Amino acid sequence: MMKNNNPKKNKSEVILAIFPNARGFGYALIDAVEKPIDYGMVNPQEKKISHFRERFQFLVDVYRPQIVILEDCEQSKTKSKRIKKLIALFRREASDQGLIVCSYTRQQIREVFLNFEAITKYEISKVIVRWIPELKPFVPNKRKAWEAEASQMGIFDAFSLAMTYYYEEG
Repeated sequence: MMKNNNPKKNKSEVILAIFPNARGFGYALIDAVEKPIDYGMVNPQEKKISHFRERFQFLVDVYRPQIVILEDCEQSKTKSKRIKKLIALFRREASDQGLIVCSYTRQQIREVFLNFEAITKYEISKVIVRWIPELKPFVPNKRKAWEAEASQMGIFDAFSLAMTYYYEEG
């Protein structure tokens, strides 16, 4: 998927992409050669900000990313206040720790994946699995209009942010 190889790219670069949703947040940790290190969903029982902060800090402490990638949803009218607060929290925590923070809108993600003929989140997840086959067991079934989004879609949302970063920053 990547546009080109950047010879200036730090060989030890680790990125952490985080995508909050109604249940918690999906995350993807990827190394400089665009290989997954870890990924998953964080779904705390209690949706207190302190629980999200602790989990974010755990990921930063254990994996030591240099870059944090978040969704840019400041102009979004559909994102909840809670999700916007979480993104602001992660941005602030990352910046306070001297990490580089990059943000991409849903539109930017869509534009990148349109290059691969993927429009819906389901289609995007299928493209991501072509690049990272180990994610295949997590691909949710194609959802019907009346169904809630599968919780594991947060993992693919996080990877879509990471892949957008690699595509845009190449």
